[in-house]
Amino acid sequence: MFFLNVSIWSQQQEIKIYTYHTHAPFIIGDSIGLTYDLAEYLTAKSDNRYIFTVQSMSKTRVEKSFDNEEAFIVPWVNPIWFDDEDEESYTWTEHAIMEDGNAVISSSENQINYSGAASVSGLRFGGIIGHRYIDIDDLADQGEIVRFNNENHVNNFRMLQKNRIDFTIAPLVGAEYIIQVNRMSDDLYISPILHSEYLRKFIISHNDEEIVRFLDSLLLHIQEDPSWIAIISKYR
Repeated sequence: MFFLNVSIWSQQQEIKIYTYHTHAPFIIGDSIGLTYDLAEYLTAKSDNRYIFTVQSMSKTRVEKSFDNEEAFIVPWVNPIWFDDEDEESYTWTEHAIMEDGNAVISSSENQINYSGAASVSGLRFGGIIGHRYIDIDDLADQGEIVRFNNENHVNNFRMLQKNRIDFTIAPLVGAEYIIQVNRMSDDLYISPILHSEYLRKFIISHNDEEIVRFLDSLLLHIQEDPSWIAIISKYR
């Protein structure tokens, strides 16, 4: 029996989850957040054949990690963000883990129903330091809007509450969670029309076909999986 157990454990493979999504709900504390729940979910679904562990880092470090031989995956990402729209530079899952988009958030007293760049012209915008925003940056460069920068989305939401900016843009899944846990629902308004929409997928290092098959088989039906639904419901 002892030798049987050794044999089983020797077959386990550790797969790192590299992520630069360190904001809520992906990471909300020490080993807490959606990405950590994802690691446990994937480990369980593999019957412990794979042990998934989370390691956060900058996007630049993630990109440099593809030069290493270590097995890892990168969740919550879209090919456009890696200049890989044709999905030829990296190995991507065929299916997405989540539909998401960038939401336009304003105050409840001065609601903005976004319908394109013209609908926010002349307003004050709160962005994140170092982030680029399609169309919005063009308006700022042209002097059509005034851009203020903050370190995170929570600070922008607080500026909305204090009427120091008119709108901000944040990933929908993150905005919903931040507004909920900070009890801002009465103060903030999410436009029903998104600034942009995208799918969140996985990158798999070194074209590991076994990992690709494992992930895609899960992702094909993940939205109907009660275990995954229970996880997501904690953050929405």
